[in-house]
Amino acid sequence: MKRILLLSIVLLSLTAQAATKNNLTPKQIVAKCFTDKTKKQAFICVQKLAKQGDAGAQLMLGEMYEDGLDVTKNYKESVVWLTKAAKQGNAEAQFNLGGMYANGQGVKRDYKQALYYYTKAAKQGDVKAQFNLGVMYANGRGVKKDDKEAVYWYRQAAKQGDAMAQFNLGVMYANGQGVKKDDKEAVYWCRQAAKQGYAYAQSNLGKMYYNGQVAIKNDKQALYWLTKAAQQGDVEAQFVLGGMYKFGKGTTKDYKKALYWLTKAAKQGNVNAQLALGNMYYNGRGVKQDYKESMSWYTKAAKQGYVVAQLALGNMYCYGQGVKKDDKKAASWYTKAAKQGNVDAQGLLGRMYYKGQGVIKNYKEALYWYTKAAKQGDAVAQILLGDMYANGQGVIKNYKEALYWYTKAAKQGDVYAQTILGDMYGLGQGTTKDDIKSYAWYLIASSNGDKYSQKDSQKLESIMTSEEINQGQALAVKLSKEIEANLATHTKK
Repeated sequence: MKRILLLSIVLLSLTAQAATKNNLTPKQIVAKCFTDKTKKQAFICVQKLAKQGDAGAQLMLGEMYEDGLDVTKNYKESVVWLTKAAKQGNAEAQFNLGGMYANGQGVKRDYKQALYYYTKAAKQGDVKAQFNLGVMYANGRGVKKDDKEAVYWYRQAAKQGDAMAQFNLGVMYANGQGVKKDDKEAVYWCRQAAKQGYAYAQSNLGKMYYNGQVAIKNDKQALYWLTKAAQQGDVEAQFVLGGMYKFGKGTTKDYKKALYWLTKAAKQGNVNAQLALGNMYYNGRGVKQDYKESMSWYTKAAKQGYVVAQLALGNMYCYGQGVKKDDKKAASWYTKAAKQGNVDAQGLLGRMYYKGQGVIKNYKEALYWYTKAAKQGDAVAQILLGDMYANGQGVIKNYKEALYWYTKAAKQGDVYAQTILGDMYGLGQGTTKDDIKSYAWYLIASSNGDKYSQKDSQKLESIMTSEEINQGQALAVKLSKEIEANLATHTKK
């Protein structure tokens, strides 16, 4: 039958149950044409009444052609009879005809005509037509997008108890679309839909309570509504519910239930659930550690393009966990994750090209991937990039560029980079010789536990003036504060 989508909502057309505007009601037609008659005789009977101008029979005949009931399915013929009934003011026929135009069944798809017939039916109180009008105005189909008009029609349908309209109206209130943002109204309408058993509304209401967005955070209410939706097969609800049992949110921690719901979601293809299961089996949390089972779930998520799973899979092949060690496959999965911008995968792939591990040794490729990771703030990649520039590997030797990347890593708190900077400023590599800066970096590295830097700072003290030593110490304090701020920002991220 007719379907239009909005926010994952599927609209179903109604069968002829209400009294027609004129002539026989559907019940009367059934009693007249179907009782103790063969299918062929029943069809002929309905056809005869329709040809006599009975709107109810025209509607029924149109639906019989539309659904292939007791006659070969024929959308064009369905449109002919629905049009006749619609022109007589039959609301159900108007609604069905709107659906035919919206979906291009028996006629060329025409959203304007769909809008026309839905409006006709909606003004007569047809609830599904009212809802569909809301959808069309919200999406700008057959008419200029108009959120206020969408809200109007959603409200008309919602007042008649249509669950999907109630939910969509709640969404409009939550987002402030076509109406002033109102969290209470959003929760109210979403709850009305949820109470009718509408799984999508139950799922979203549960997530509202869980996240504390729109609704006041309430884990118990979240658990209640998510359970309702999950039991109906809502995959998002199953995933969130699994997490709640896993971490004991709104209930006591229960790994068995967590595993149950996450598995339900994962089997429906939910990539987050697949990753969560992979992590549970990998770490042995709530289940016996099982690398093979972990790999199975990581693979499912990775094949859907989930970058974290691709990285995890690369690691398992690299270290031979749950599978025979395979550097080529590790490199393959690292490449997939790296191309999606995963900083860890970029650094690891750079290392593989540098060492020729699973790929042909290639310093230029190593340099390329280290640069990608370094620009995202990976301190290890910044150091290795500095090393490559300092040693001229895959690139012309360039101390200035090496100094740049060592500085990036040093300011993230890396002791090795801090020590190297002390050496480079002391030797004038990539910069002018500067004992004060050299001394400052040695002091910082020394304070972080590097014994060699402590000795180097003491050597410099023996040849520096008191003023230079004071300047170096002041610079070390300034740089240390900068490093602390960088680390604090990194921790928050």
